[in-house]
Amino acid sequence: PVILITNAPVPKARVTRFFEPLGVPADAFDNVVTSGDATRRELMRRAPGPVYRIGVEGETSTYDGLELSFTGSPDEARVVCCTSLREYPHGEPDDYREELSVLAGRGLPMICANPDIQFRSGDRLIWAAGALARIYEELGGGVIRPGKPAAAIYDLAREQAAHLVGRPLD
Repeated sequence: PVILITNAPVPKARVTRFFEPLGVPADAFDNVVTSGDATRRELMRRAPGPVYRIGVEGETSTYDGLELSFTGSPDEARVVCCTSLREYPHGEPDDYREELSVLAGRGLPMICANPDIQFRSGDRLIWAAGALARIYEELGGGVIRPGKPAAAIYDLAREQAAHLVGRPLD
């Protein structure tokens, strides 16, 4: 089986809808695993939260359907989940330093839904969640990166492949 893997911080349905317009034939792959899918799995382990979210306002596909509670208060949060900078595509990571310092100071783990530091969109580079995770670590916070190159996304891809072939993979 062919499993495509991407650090997109959203579920696979949000990614695969772009394939046809890009000319990616449906028969070129058997499944897709995203960093967003692996992040959802990590969030389920930490349910019900509460989760302190960092990301674009209104973009909730990574959380949809999960039994989680959310908070805007670092004092109430049990975990931080960062899917992107809030000011997509113009946000700057250093603008988050004070907020991240408070969160890291509380000892909250951060789940970084896209471990990339930057990604290319057209002719520009855009800061990704990984840039905030890097600052978080500089401030003494712990970061969980379910996407590439961490094992979590590859484990999920292997599970999908095993399901497709109907047996465990060696």
